[in-house]
Parts: sequence; structure tokens; C-alpha cells
Amino acid sequence: MNELMNEYKNMNLIYASGYVFDNVDQGLSVVKLFNTAREYNVKTFLEIGGIPCDKIKNLNELKSLVNYVTLNEQELIIITGEQDVTRAIEELHEILTPEIIFVKTGGRGSIIYD
Repeated sequence: MNELMNEYKNMNLIYASGYVFDNVDQGLSVVKLFNTAREYNVKTFLEIGGIPCDKIKNLNELKSLVNYVTLNEQELIIITGEQDVTRAIEELHEILTPEIIFVKTGGRGSIIYD
């Protein structure tokens, strides 16, 4: 474990996919990883796609631990329950408080909220 802690000093960014929320610990390892990253001033990036609907409640545990978030428009609506994309982005921002949210909108490009 100490070896991993030493590696944080050399990192600029840690990326995690939403699929890790479907593992045995339901994403708690990501919460620990992002907490440690925060201690070492390492930026974090969360790709929300792939988080099973029954695990979305665990997103609250990542509040203030995620710097960058990306997801598609449909995932945004499912996670927040809000049909209006602008309000959905604002709601996701309240849940996670990231620096930037990237919302992929298919052929229309993307929305960047900072």
C-alpha cells in the first residue's frame, strides 16, 4: 500500500469508469481512491456511463472528490430524473460539485458546464 501512496506523488489525474460501481464493493473503492487523490492534490475524472441504476445513490459519496465528469444526455436524465438538460446538469453539479461537467449529446456535439 505504501508503494501506491508513493505513486500518487507522480500522478496528475486518476480516471474511473462508472462500471466500477458494479463491482463487489459497489464503488466504495473509487470513493477511497478519490479521497486519497484529493489528499495528494491529484485531479480526478469520472466517466459516469455504466453505473447501474440501483448504484447511482452511491454518487453522493463522491461529492467534492470529482474534478471532471463526463456522461451522455440520456445518462444525465436517468441519474437526475430531470428532463430539462440545463436543470439536470445543475442538479448533477449539486450532487458532485465538480469543476467541469461534459455532457455528450450525440451528433449535436457536447455541452461543457463549468
